[in-house]
Amino acid sequence: QGLCTGVVGLPGIGKTTLATAVVQDLCAATPPPFVKILGVSAKQGEFLLPVNGQVAAPTATQPALDFATLIDEVLRQLDPQANLLATAAAKVAAVQQRLRAEPHLLVVDNLETVADYATLLPALRSLTRPSKILLTTRHLPDQHADLFCYALPELSAGDAFALLRSEGALRGLALLRTATDAQLQPIYEVVGGNPLALKLVVGQLRYLPLAQVLHNLQAAQGKKSEALYTYIYWQAWQLLDERSRQLWLAMPIHPNVTFSHLLAVSGLDAEELAEGLEQLAALSLVELAGDLTERRYRLHRLTE
Repeated sequence: QGLCTGVVGLPGIGKTTLATAVVQDLCAATPPPFVKILGVSAKQGEFLLPVNGQVAAPTATQPALDFATLIDEVLRQLDPQANLLATAAAKVAAVQQRLRAEPHLLVVDNLETVADYATLLPALRSLTRPSKILLTTRHLPDQHADLFCYALPELSAGDAFALLRSEGALRGLALLRTATDAQLQPIYEVVGGNPLALKLVVGQLRYLPLAQVLHNLQAAQGKKSEALYTYIYWQAWQLLDERSRQLWLAMPIHPNVTFSHLLAVSGLDAEELAEGLEQLAALSLVELAGDLTERRYRLHRLTE
């Protein structure tokens, strides 16, 4: 109902997936509530590689996306022929004129730090009425009268079991697909109802028996979200062969790429690349997109 709606939740909980579903519903609505839907990602551009098994967390005191960059991206989507060399004030005025004349929806994904939304939210308000903003964020902003926040909950036990069985069916893991609630309960007790974490655990079941996976997860019990993921990813790293590790470390620098792009940057030949992608996909470390003629590969934001 407000000028800005925020989907708030832990990493991997499904914020971007929910925002995408909302956009698809709006596109299918008759009549359409918005003349155009615009999308900008605030994902961080810095990636830190593990050192001695430890991953240093960036302080992220500066916003990953500033307002000037956001305006350039929105202007480019509104008008591919727009003059991006114009003054900052002229570009802001051009975007404001379009978004105030007709209702647009601007989706801003991955506002990950307090600095992100503290910097952007006041400026975004200048783009509303009649246009609206949909953002996804890990942090709950201070409450404002024009900001509606939806805290995305974890999956219930029943829904988590359904996801585990569905992933088992997709991956040809018959024992997981037919597992009882009692057999799946220990996974839920450790991982909870976070969809990404559940998928990562299923990926490990491709290579390890359930008892071994559960034994490994016991060391992660009671850990906070970030520590739990660090442990799960470290376990996945141990399962990778050398070419898959080489490919995985190359991918954050080249997000959402094609097979030919990865062939050029990974240092692997076509057969090694195909085998590496198969292993990464099996462990849910790479997401697949595109179509039969051109597949695209990318890492989940948390994986990066």
